[in-house]
Amino acid sequence: MQDINQDSQFVRAPKATGAVLAIAVSVFLNFTGFTLILPVIPFLVGQYVSPEQIGLYVGLIVSVFAACAFFAAPVLGALSDRYGRRPILMLSLFGSAIGYVIFGLGGALWVLFAGRMIDGLTAGNISAIYAYVADTVAPSERGRIYGLLGAVGGFGFMLGPVAGGLLGAIFPAAPLFAAAALTLGNIAWVYFALPESVSHETKPAWRWQQVNPFAQLSHVLRMAVLRVPFAAAFSFFLPAPCSRAISPSI
Repeated sequence: MQDINQDSQFVRAPKATGAVLAIAVSVFLNFTGFTLILPVIPFLVGQYVSPEQIGLYVGLIVSVFAACAFFAAPVLGALSDRYGRRPILMLSLFGSAIGYVIFGLGGALWVLFAGRMIDGLTAGNISAIYAYVADTVAPSERGRIYGLLGAVGGFGFMLGPVAGGLLGAIFPAAPLFAAAALTLGNIAWVYFALPESVSHETKPAWRWQQVNPFAQLSHVLRMAVLRVPFAAAFSFFLPAPCSRAISPSI
């Protein structure tokens, strides 16, 4: 009975359908912008290292982004609980846009690393989006909505590399600037189309344990029900950066 009442509370939330549509568009723009840059990363890195080192440095750049995201994610998650999903989502997107521009401007290898580090340190957009769904969609409907967002993201993931390859034929940095423009457009879309889902009346207490990624990971892994999904996700994502790292040297 309690689950039914909770579902009713979520279903009757105003503009729920419009919010899901706004989220879906944001996910599409996010994945398209992210994958726009993938075809040209080896060419940009190749301007500063020897051909036999391209694969190594592409792998390092991807890993630096992931490491920054790993350390920043708990902080961004705690901030989104306290201050709302919209500001953190827009902050994350803005950081991505800045990172794309810096990476596109280049000039030295460390600049490329700096661009990806800035993007990684603000990489909380997908987490904020999924938290927004949890805030606004009934528990019985979340699986369907998450599946829809996965399909929309997959379409953006498919379109982005093709568009990036076409733009890269003009000049290698073109996809980076296109991704930055697309991400800025995404910020405008979120600002105008996505209402806030977190009430600011009661803010959760700030605990420093929330910003420790290792403590958070340890806490989650102690939940037996989540260990298998986490292992599956780890096994799924591990080959992707490996293939990106070795492909430029082939």
